[in-house]
Amino acid sequence: MWCWLFYSIQVTGANKGIGFGVVKELCSDFDGVVYLTSRDEARGRKAVEELEEIGFQPIYIQMDLDDEASVLRLRNHLSEIH
Repeated sequence: MWCWLFYSIQVTGANKGIGFGVVKELCSDFDGVVYLTSRDEARGRKAVEELEEIGFQPIYIQMDLDDEASVLRLRNHLSEIH
């Protein structure tokens, strides 16, 4: 029987500052999928573009911890994928 382990990390508030730095470090060192999340979709997508320009491939998902619907969307996405 095969057992596949698939790791992912979700970083909130990752479009700037410490969160952005954490995503950048994870993309270079972590052997799994890195999800970059932010409240503001335009800023989040811009952060992903910046990381893609230097060879990293985080996945963007809009999420606001104060918005239950967006948290549930992330949960549903992760449960379908992982």
